[in-house]
Amino acid sequence: TLVGTPSYMAPEQADERPDDVDEQTDVYALGAVLYEILCGEPPFTGDDVWSIIAKVVNEKCPPPEDRLAVRSAPVRASEENRPAAERDSLDRLTAELRTVPPELSAVCMKALSKKKRARYATVEALAADVRTYLEGRTASAVPSKVREFGEKCVRAGIMTYKKLDEVLLEMESTEGARITLRALKSTLIDRGILTEETASSIEENIREKNLSKVRDRRRMANAATDASGRWVYGVIMALLLVLAALFRSCAQRTEREADDLQHKLYGYPR
Repeated sequence: TLVGTPSYMAPEQADERPDDVDEQTDVYALGAVLYEILCGEPPFTGDDVWSIIAKVVNEKCPPPEDRLAVRSAPVRASEENRPAAERDSLDRLTAELRTVPPELSAVCMKALSKKKRARYATVEALAADVRTYLEGRTASAVPSKVREFGEKCVRAGIMTYKKLDEVLLEMESTEGARITLRALKSTLIDRGILTEETASSIEENIREKNLSKVRDRRRMANAATDASGRWVYGVIMALLLVLAALFRSCAQRTEREADDLQHKLYGYPR
């Protein structure tokens, strides 16, 4: 039996795989809530329950910033019946929030990963990363410099993700220590995968991107210094923590009810 709200279901829950449902399923649901806070709508919507479930199981959720970019048209088909004043207000709000902080987007997308092993291991880990972001520090969901450099090489067509993973795994097994960016560059250059000029170009691209992130973070920090900014982010954090507590409470209650039912039907000990 499928139980839950489809738009907030994790793939394993929507696909009716009860043995795979655990705390990381709750992490996905909280990620869906955070996504709706950032975008004004859950990760997946549809005309009926089954169309939403199909999307949850089979489709990849776009990052919050991409979803908001789609709202460039003043009126979407699903909002044609809204009062004009309400539509205008929603469009103004969307325009103001269209720039999603990259760190918060990374936290959200990590929680919404299709593969459980790529999500936060616990609800507390998700809450800790949100708290880390609110304190102006770098969240763990943000890719490391080594991985970021490697993924830039992949997107530039220099190598494949499979090849990148092979190189990183081999370096990790041979060096026996944390892989540095310098070591990765040297390895790729020595193997003829990368040239010095290309490596410098990719590094410059990453540097410019990081500077942009710093500027965005400073702008967000300045905005958060006023009362309204502190209130908004405080509400986000409080909501996530309350939802985490509710999920744990519901899970414990469901487990107790299942034990009671088994005791009544089969005489199993509680």
